[in-house]
Amino acid sequence: GGGSGADDSRDTPRRGISGAWEMQADGPSRTPAESKRLGDFIRFLAETQRSYFERRRDALRAHGYDGLTISTAWQAGGPAAHLANLWTDDAMDVIDRHAYFGGGAGGHQVRRGDVNSASHLGTLDGGILARGYEQVEGKPFMLSEWTQSPPNEWKAEIAPLVAFYGFGLGGWDASTHFSAGRADLGGGWPDEDSYVTETPSYIGQFPALARAVHRGDFMHGPLIAARRVATDDAFLGLDALSQGAPSGGWGGGGGPLALPLGAQLMGRVTVKVGDGLAPSTLGDVTALVDPVREIIHSATGELAWHVADSVVVADSERTQAVIGFAANTAFTTGAFEVAFGETTFASLILTSLDDAPLAVSRRVLVTALARDRQTGARYSVNRRFLEAVGGPPLLMEPVQARIRLRSGTIRSARALRPDGVPVGGQVDHD
Repeated sequence: GGGSGADDSRDTPRRGISGAWEMQADGPSRTPAESKRLGDFIRFLAETQRSYFERRRDALRAHGYDGLTISTAWQAGGPAAHLANLWTDDAMDVIDRHAYFGGGAGGHQVRRGDVNSASHLGTLDGGILARGYEQVEGKPFMLSEWTQSPPNEWKAEIAPLVAFYGFGLGGWDASTHFSAGRADLGGGWPDEDSYVTETPSYIGQFPALARAVHRGDFMHGPLIAARRVATDDAFLGLDALSQGAPSGGWGGGGGPLALPLGAQLMGRVTVKVGDGLAPSTLGDVTALVDPVREIIHSATGELAWHVADSVVVADSERTQAVIGFAANTAFTTGAFEVAFGETTFASLILTSLDDAPLAVSRRVLVTALARDRQTGARYSVNRRFLEAVGGPPLLMEPVQARIRLRSGTIRSARALRPDGVPVGGQVDHD
């Protein structure tokens, strides 16, 4: 009995199998031997898993399969196992990940209770876009599952952010939004499910976003940072990217590989574990950050993340957009001037339908979304608690905005249903 009462558990060597919770970024304890033991354990698991992937890959090839192979989007362990996971997945052709955001107390369902009320625009390196930091050098990258779930009120933001920053600037290669299984748009939050594609926030924006992605409206960015780590350094029992390793450090000098805040908003960022790699490289990004106006610009000049205002402005020749908390503010893009009214949050996308630049296009699709809410749904004042779920039909908040063409004249405007069918006659316009 007795003792000082101090917690010395981090100094006590373990003899059992290490748990995932022990795979912390800085290692399991302050004892170097214990970190080494954890690294050996991670290595044993990773080599076993990679060997399995390699055998399955070779068996597929032996049977004449010539398509791309993918291991898994699932990952094991904590930050100390991060690079080990990437190393095992690198045995296949494509790196795949899952990413979710939003939701609330109901988990897979929408239920009364706490709400994840955060917006992607309130963080520079979090949420769904953060999966882009796992893009392996020289390999295609995809998200096979992703969504921003209700009752999060800002979910209309993520589809354009994935399109512009992921597939555009980041050069991502494929995605399957989770999940599609209905024949039509659902009324309300369909079946109280947290994962539904057939809602205005997703499939309602896909006509504009799919056109922009497949047409290549947003350029792939230059390589901002290439993080390269020797195989042995992936098994140190800590996260070699944040804590440092002999093969880490920019330029090969050893140490951590810390990234500038919001690096993937500037261009592409990759990672690679292997032997005989070139030193890690980091480009000069100082010109891309405006510290006074708090704006992070993409190296392509097509995207601007307004940090203080929580707004993104996208400005390519054929697709231009304003996404975020833009109430009572105005923005200018290459072809338009957009002035917002009282709408708290909006995703406003302008897309050329005739493949001409927007400045001279004769047909432009305007996609405008704000918050949605089931009839009878009620949030607390701070929006962090869903007091009543409500039910169908789904209510759509109108976007109050005035759009002016900077050169030329708007000849006519027609309202469309979510499925693209015209509604009524001409819309009044100046």
